[in-house]
Amino acid sequence: MNQLRLLQPLFLKASYFLILFYSFWGLTTTGNKTVLLKAVFLLGMLLLVLGFLLNKKFRTPRIETLSIIAILVIANFFYYMFVVSKGGTSFDYVLLYTVLYLIALSSIQITDLIKLSFYTKIIMAILVIILTKFHLIQNLVMYRGTTIRQSLGFYHPNDLGIVVFCLTLECLYLYLKKINWIGFSLITAVNILIYYVTLSRTSFICSLLIIAFALLYKYTDILKTNYVKRILLGAIPLMFVLGAALPYFFNKNIKFFTTLDNVMTGRFSMGHYYINKYGISLFGHPIANIIYLKKIGPYLIYQLVDSAYIRILLQYGLVVYLIIFIALFFRCLQLASKNLVFELCIIVSILVCSFFERTTYNVFIFSTLLVLFINTETLQSNNNTSGIN
Repeated sequence: MNQLRLLQPLFLKASYFLILFYSFWGLTTTGNKTVLLKAVFLLGMLLLVLGFLLNKKFRTPRIETLSIIAILVIANFFYYMFVVSKGGTSFDYVLLYTVLYLIALSSIQITDLIKLSFYTKIIMAILVIILTKFHLIQNLVMYRGTTIRQSLGFYHPNDLGIVVFCLTLECLYLYLKKINWIGFSLITAVNILIYYVTLSRTSFICSLLIIAFALLYKYTDILKTNYVKRILLGAIPLMFVLGAALPYFFNKNIKFFTTLDNVMTGRFSMGHYYINKYGISLFGHPIANIIYLKKIGPYLIYQLVDSAYIRILLQYGLVVYLIIFIALFFRCLQLASKNLVFELCIIVSILVCSFFERTTYNVFIFSTLLVLFINTETLQSNNNTSGIN
């Protein structure tokens, strides 16, 4: 058994790679519904279970908190699947996959997983773009006004923007000490190029935000001051409140809301529609990914949830929403207390992106979420910032 436990890190890395491959391919125009990709996912989940069974510690705050979330999500699924809808309902499993993996996670370096994610995503993104150029994958073309937006093989231009934002986060986290002004210029240039192709404003803004944080962290001490750390920490509860409150109180007759909604490209009004349709409950319920309202000529008018805040609140309920906030805020307090300010900036940047994208709680796409689980207990003694807490 002890010899088998030595394989646990390998099982967890292989599981992460396979589920990452499955999740990434789901962002492309080909999707991830083929039998082969489903087999890849099932193999990844099997390795995840093996990794969990080989875990040495089961009574840690991380595992206990995540287990509560997993139990609530699974109970919600079974209740609606077998009691309410008799197998006829739609359910989003992304948070469950993330939580189950984080429960199994141990005896592995966070930087190893982020490196695995970084290089896998780079290779896969290049592969998708090449396949698009050879017309083996569809290049989705959209318009914003008269301006063309291209996806280069991804399901939506915003998905390519999100991938580049994730790569920016990962690159800066892994190699910030080595990156000089030329490196910062190249990273910025890539983001500008992708913005020019996709017109994905939100991911571009979030990339610029983390690049600005990285510059300040590397070349100044501003972010390390207690005043700035308090601002970063204070932004976390504010975003969780606004992420739910602004769509909830949205009123199309009030100019403030309409102006803000235009800036957010309709996220608040669509969130308000979903809240009115499904309501907020303690334990959540299934919600449709997209709701088609009517067709005007060749165009379909629809509503969807792009906000991670609204998706979690409606799908998983107020209890899970509050548990996630409390646990995340507590971990961020620990990061700040250990002066891991750039890690804190990464989480803040992801939370900003969560207003616009629902994929931000997918740890297989946003691997830098793993910085929340840095082993802060051993930091002072051995300066290890990549072990699992």
